[in-house]
Amino acid sequence: MAALVPETVKRVFTYETLRSAARQSQGCLVVPVRLRRAIKKYLREQEEPFLRRKVLRLSSSFCEIKDVNLQLTTSTSKELVEDPFKSLEGSKRWKIKSAYGDIGLKYLDDETIAYVASRMPAVYSACYRVLKEVRRRLPGFSPARVLDFGAGAGSAFWALRDVWPDSLERVNLVEPSQSMQRAGQSLIHGVKNLPLIHSFDSIQSLSKNVKKSEREHDLVIASYVLGEIPSLQDRITIVRQLWDLTGDVLVLIEPGTPHGYRIISQMRSHILWMEKRVNVCYNLTYYLMNHLYMMLMICGKVPWNKGSALYQLISKIIFQKFRKSKGLDQESKDLVPLNAGAFVVAPCPHDGPCPLEKTGKYCHFVQRLERTSSQRAYKRSKGDPLRGYEDEKFCYVVFRRGQRPQEPWPLDGMEFENLKERHARRKPEDLEIDLGMSASIVIPCCEVSCGPDFGEITFYNMVFYYSLIILFFGMWVEDLIKMQTVDAPSEVKDPVLYESDIVENDTDDEVIDNEEGRGGEEEDEPVWADLGGGWGRIIFSPVRRGRQVAMDVCRSTKRDGSEGAFEHIVVTKSKNPTLHHQARRSLWGDLWPF
Repeated sequence: MAALVPETVKRVFTYETLRSAARQSQGCLVVPVRLRRAIKKYLREQEEPFLRRKVLRLSSSFCEIKDVNLQLTTSTSKELVEDPFKSLEGSKRWKIKSAYGDIGLKYLDDETIAYVASRMPAVYSACYRVLKEVRRRLPGFSPARVLDFGAGAGSAFWALRDVWPDSLERVNLVEPSQSMQRAGQSLIHGVKNLPLIHSFDSIQSLSKNVKKSEREHDLVIASYVLGEIPSLQDRITIVRQLWDLTGDVLVLIEPGTPHGYRIISQMRSHILWMEKRVNVCYNLTYYLMNHLYMMLMICGKVPWNKGSALYQLISKIIFQKFRKSKGLDQESKDLVPLNAGAFVVAPCPHDGPCPLEKTGKYCHFVQRLERTSSQRAYKRSKGDPLRGYEDEKFCYVVFRRGQRPQEPWPLDGMEFENLKERHARRKPEDLEIDLGMSASIVIPCCEVSCGPDFGEITFYNMVFYYSLIILFFGMWVEDLIKMQTVDAPSEVKDPVLYESDIVENDTDDEVIDNEEGRGGEEEDEPVWADLGGGWGRIIFSPVRRGRQVAMDVCRSTKRDGSEGAFEHIVVTKSKNPTLHHQARRSLWGDLWPF
């Protein structure tokens, strides 16, 4: 089972560690060598002459699925999300197993090949970005058993393997498309140190072939799959089934579109509502049971001891289904309230309603990746060369079982000085410039040159000296460029080369093994942001204007993280130079301390 994060003592942040803890964004991501070569080999084996046309056809299929989903009315969606058992029809529909694979987009051989060539690197980059943040926010979390729903060709599996290369023991893949399953098996062929992998065509097949004690997974992920299911009822059914199979962390990822945000927001509201209801029922049952036992003790029907056999029998009957919670000792004889419920790990710093629902905006993020050679070859629609990178926009939510930990906010107890106070604290000797040392260095070096008297340092002499230096440096750079131009053959034009192409064409397996080894040895951040409500999320790109930075931040308005708000924050250098410096370095998707 996954290792849980132990309760830690109060951590004090400094001005230097705030930036390290707040950083969650990734730079331009380069797809791993092993995955690039596997995609290239797979496409070469298929020998498809009209692959570019199939890529365009797959893109149009995604648009058709989106149009079907947009036909759902807002009122119906809200009613289903808040209470799917409200009507008898919904209750009957709930008992029907979800026919995932018979609805939504069907991936045949043509669609699978087009997906691997055009979409798989981008989906991998989004999954890697999200899972990397999970590792940062949960430094003690190391999943051993993982469920990948809608696995496709294995994009999320490759990201899981790169983020947690040593802890994975068993991975269950749910994918109804046989063509996608074959593509995933072909891509991982020859990869070393793989965990135990089992493929299923549905969740029902997984439940039938896996023992009940082994159905609980440390991590469950569903990436880019819920949007392909046009029925909202089926979508809610699937998410509930995935949550039942989740022992600790559930990750949902969708494209960064208004439709993808709507799906993530609906599933977020439903999971939190469902667990809140379960938590209320549990607390009420616990309260009634204790009062019933106290009444029996007062009447003399049972002994004055909670360790009696009757008390343990009642506890076992009533709280049997709650004993799945993490941290509960199965052999414990004391009845302790369990950590039922759920909270959002990322991106939301709170568990309240989304503050962007009625603003016309939608919460999404972006991950830049360097395009692979297959993407640059097959994603061109008009024959013009594509740029070397693309920005993959995505929406996501990460749930964890239990209650949100109560942590002190990062800026509690920290004092900041404004720019005027910082200037007043400077010492006068730090502002002095020793011209004597400059003169002693410049004069001997310029004695051989022609010009005015160098013994007297004036403003015009200094301008003359620096002009000569710039002139000679420019002539030297020009001669160097001419020498390099002469050495290169004039009839050969070098194509645009990318870092991925250089390593992708390398046939030495040791290079790949070394790269994978470096990925596994990467150390965690020395300071991480806790899961309390003191860290806001930067929703859009910060705007820098002169000495001020404007940011749109989603933050928690209460210490317990029960409510949130969307705020426009302006940080100026005059009021807080320290936070202004951090704001100028902050990026879209980073955290912001409060």
